[in-house]
Amino acid sequence: MRWIATAAAALAAMTSSAAAAAPGDLDRTFGVDGTALLRSWEGHPGRSGAVAVHDDGRVVVTGQSGRGDVVVARYTTSGELDASFSDDGLTTLTLGTPRDTGRGIAIAPDGRILVAASGECVSAVVRLTASGAPDSTFDGDGVWTLPAPRSACPSADAVALQADGRILVGGTDDRRWTALRLTPAGAPDPSFGSGGKAFARPAALSAGIAAIAEAPDGRVLMAGNAGDSNFGVARFLATGARDDAFGTDGTFVHPPNTFDVMDLEALVVGANGSVLVGGRAGRGEEIDGSVVVKLTPAGALDPTFSDDGVAFPPGTMASALAVLGDGRVLVAGGGRTPGSRGPTLARLTPGGAADGAFVSEVAGFAAAEHVAMRPLAGGATRIVASHREGLGYAAATFAADGARSDAVHRADPQLPGVRLGARWLWAGAGRLNVYGWGWDPYDGWLASGRLTPAGTPIGTSSDRAVPNGWSVLAASAGGDGRTAVVTGGRIVFYSADGARVASTAPLPDPQAVAVQADGKAVVTGTAGDQLWARRFDVNGEPDNGFGTRLVTVGTGAMVGDMLIQADGRIVIVGGAAGRLISVRLLADGTLDDGYAGDGIAGELLWDAGVPFKPGARAVALPGGRVLVATNPRPVVLTADGAVDWSFVSDLRELPAFAVDPEGRILAESGDTVRRLNPDGSLDALYGAARLTLEGDDRALAALPGGDLAVADAADGDIRLRRVLGGGTVPPARAVLKRFPGDDDELVEITEGDAVKELPLRFTLAKAWPTVVAFRVVAASSSASAGSDFQPLDTLVTVPAGQTSVTAALRITADTVAERPESLEITAHSTDQVRVLGGSATTFVRISDDDEGKVVDETPSPDAAATPAPDPVTPASPVAPGPPKTPVAGPDPVAAGLNALRVPALKVRQGSLRWSLSAQPALAGSTVRMELRRSLSSGTVYARATIKVKARGATPVRLALTPAGKKALRGRKAKRLPLVLTVGTTRRTVTVRVTP
Repeated sequence: MRWIATAAAALAAMTSSAAAAAPGDLDRTFGVDGTALLRSWEGHPGRSGAVAVHDDGRVVVTGQSGRGDVVVARYTTSGELDASFSDDGLTTLTLGTPRDTGRGIAIAPDGRILVAASGECVSAVVRLTASGAPDSTFDGDGVWTLPAPRSACPSADAVALQADGRILVGGTDDRRWTALRLTPAGAPDPSFGSGGKAFARPAALSAGIAAIAEAPDGRVLMAGNAGDSNFGVARFLATGARDDAFGTDGTFVHPPNTFDVMDLEALVVGANGSVLVGGRAGRGEEIDGSVVVKLTPAGALDPTFSDDGVAFPPGTMASALAVLGDGRVLVAGGGRTPGSRGPTLARLTPGGAADGAFVSEVAGFAAAEHVAMRPLAGGATRIVASHREGLGYAAATFAADGARSDAVHRADPQLPGVRLGARWLWAGAGRLNVYGWGWDPYDGWLASGRLTPAGTPIGTSSDRAVPNGWSVLAASAGGDGRTAVVTGGRIVFYSADGARVASTAPLPDPQAVAVQADGKAVVTGTAGDQLWARRFDVNGEPDNGFGTRLVTVGTGAMVGDMLIQADGRIVIVGGAAGRLISVRLLADGTLDDGYAGDGIAGELLWDAGVPFKPGARAVALPGGRVLVATNPRPVVLTADGAVDWSFVSDLRELPAFAVDPEGRILAESGDTVRRLNPDGSLDALYGAARLTLEGDDRALAALPGGDLAVADAADGDIRLRRVLGGGTVPPARAVLKRFPGDDDELVEITEGDAVKELPLRFTLAKAWPTVVAFRVVAASSSASAGSDFQPLDTLVTVPAGQTSVTAALRITADTVAERPESLEITAHSTDQVRVLGGSATTFVRISDDDEGKVVDETPSPDAAATPAPDPVTPASPVAPGPPKTPVAGPDPVAAGLNALRVPALKVRQGSLRWSLSAQPALAGSTVRMELRRSLSSGTVYARATIKVKARGATPVRLALTPAGKKALRGRKAKRLPLVLTVGTTRRTVTVRVTP
């Protein structure tokens, strides 16, 4: 871990504007030009995927960085990172997924480097120039990506160069072994197979490829694992056709169940067409180590080689093979088992018998992942073995007699660390602590950094002792910065400096934790229909004075958050039976009967019959109140466990939030930060220059004086910024909480031969001590003002102390049969009443009771031609005018789009999939679909074009774009607009998408 600053940022700090700052602006005095970056560096060696050796002895290793990117390292002959390669010896690139890795490598005679790379359902071949830059002469940008999968994800596992410069790639596609051939320019070679692609016998092989090679006669061979602890070899003609002269249908598959373990690594073709493969085999206690198998040119086990075609040379892994001119076989390895001490070299006679074994004892080398060998003059051989973990290597030269020389051990270079997401912030004791969580491909990491209030770094720390699959579920810091974290089914304690102090024994489903002022931690979780709570001291030992408290709350019990109030009482928020539950305990763990009567607040309703949903996060407010993030809107609970209707949020969701000293709520909203006043109204003057947030994980912390600390992601680092606070708090206003049509309620009236009045009932969140008024407007939709309804644009007043009021909308008399029509009713905010969202609109449906009458189909007059009445005085009734023409019937395509139902979606193999139920109105129609970042953004995350079937369900597959793959690779669900278009008809639906 370390704090970093860039020269560009320093320059920006010297040239930043001195204009007067306003609340919500970035504090440019914080860190470097308003920003501090926390990067994870310590102990992240990455992992190797392949190794190769230049003709001049330089070593190239490819693999995966701690951030899950493809990385290529090149070393000089003396073992130092090569500064002529990408300036520092390291090139890093991404395929856009969290687990990209280099799997195969080949070096061209001119020094260019080819890498076979794969990620999560994305595979590619990358070509770098000799200086480490992407080669623009290779498919335009140096990267050729395998076509999108049809059913199973493709892989690129091995790469090799043919003598004529064409490129061979071995991998899998549609669960079959696949050989691809590319031209030197990075295009599929049409002379090979079908469009540059050839498949091995489908039923034989489906696991990963270990190696691909060209035979001297131009034929192509692949070898790899075949499942059931087995392996196989496939051979193709130079045209890509299966070579029927080899094995069965061009494939050899070793008899199944011969070994308990089989891990193939190497392939070499002999001068006479024989084939040798090497790896590691295991069978009970008899066999556990290197194995070499020899096949005849016809694809059968060679009985002249160790009697049955299978030899077991010394060593733990046969990772590379070479056939000498006299037929002897060199077997190089490094071992994947602990205790293997460096590159090994064994030699076999042409008949497969041992002909000497040599081991290079290289100090500091433990075990190898991949091995390469390069013949030298005089019969010597250079062996290079990459580390099992990390991109370092060990190398040694063996003379023909086995004498070893020129041993080199290169320690792992430091690579960019894991991609961190900001999880929480803590401010206190004169400093600011930021905590992040991230995964390398194998482990979880907890990172922390400490700064002064001015953004000056104090220190960093990281903890890798978290097994893969664990995550930080919750965390809390006490008054001195000591922290407790819920992870891996237990509580882990950290000092204020980020050092691990202690951990508890495993607990039954812990879900939230809170740290008291004395450093003790209270943890809560669920067991069936109960919440439980326990307390632990700073050493992770149970506090028997607190004991284990069990509180029955109902089916589906879950915990969202927990906090310690100033008086030591403990508030737990969560849910049961799909609704919000809040429990308060006294400091000794007993239920607080002063809270909702029995310590459990469970009847918490947004409206009649509409309960608040389970709570996700909570923060303490002055006066013992608690703000809870829930649906349909955040809610404040009073000190006695009731809903506090003096707060109604203009924001529906609060993914992350904090409370400033004035009681204002500082909240993440979309990709920026907004501020709510103490009554929940949006502060329109806060952050006029919007602060843009990145990544899926964000954290906020209020600072003394009202400033805000904001942590988010910046290309895998944690970015910390300070936002200015201050400003006046406006007077609170009454809130219009409910109006006609709210919560999808249908407002409908049937017109008749006489004027009718439709009562419209409006309800405030709470009674107001003074008379208040808001504006209501009725406007045309498909109905016509004047001939269908009496225009309305008026102030509606609510008497002091009253929560609701009714206004009337007049529907005019009608004598003509017509189709149903609609009009819009909109409530607008005033300086006395706040309408949530500024205004709220609902539709009124006007149906007809004149059955059997002839419907007039002439065009409807322009409703906008009717003048609006005085905005304050309600309009007088309007007498029926001349016979009116109804609006034409509904568009069947629009009706079909409106009938579509899109479920919640989950990213699977680079796409979003579901089945569209039968839609007769859309049968045969072509529907274009685009999942967007927002309606105002041009960024498309996924797209598809489908033709709706006339019968049965229509499968839909939305393929993710590169922007979608990047945005939807976290762990946080998003609500995104899906635009559906048929011809010129368009509909937008909001879809929940889970990465």
